[in-house]
Amino acid sequence: MKSTFLRAVLLASSVLLSGQAYAKTLVYCSEANPETFNPMIGVADSTMDAAAKTIFNRLVEFKPGSTQIGPALAESWDVSPDGKTYTFHLRHGVKFQSNDHFTPTRDFNADDVLYTFNRQRDPNNPYHKLGNSTYEYFNGLGLGSMIDKIEKVDDYTVRFTLTSANVTFLAGIALDYLSILSLEQDREDGRCRNA
Repeated sequence: MKSTFLRAVLLASSVLLSGQAYAKTLVYCSEANPETFNPMIGVADSTMDAAAKTIFNRLVEFKPGSTQIGPALAESWDVSPDGKTYTFHLRHGVKFQSNDHFTPTRDFNADDVLYTFNRQRDPNNPYHKLGNSTYEYFNGLGLGSMIDKIEKVDDYTVRFTLTSANVTFLAGIALDYLSILSLEQDREDGRCRNA
């Protein structure tokens, strides 16, 4: 009882103080340090909590508190009658974050989607081996063999063709590890710090 009360007081104090002293600062408390800020190569929950959930978005995401899939970077999608082709219509005007090492020159588009998926699924992709990546979630869910091809229809439309219909596809791409990364940032970075 005493420790519960003490925790409540400390929490209330930190909320009050953070509102006054840190109005322009984001304070994030995590159970551990993230192993990386690149969700596609991480495996720890702390990485997903500190990076994927707070910094990135996915094509589709789970609606809060449910297992229903909702729009995110894809504002809508169509599924072919045979269940093998998914066409995603991307949001316009989405900005990537700037930092001391990178200032984006363009908005999010289909090239970033292709980059994110092809980096993980194609061992011949020039970015596949960055950071000595193994892409454990992508491979563990079988997305490499599930996806037959990915095509850029135009700057804001991407088409995925699956090898066969699979009801787990949308849920699989809504998971944190498939956060969409900037192709432009990794090209500019060259060194791909921890990427």
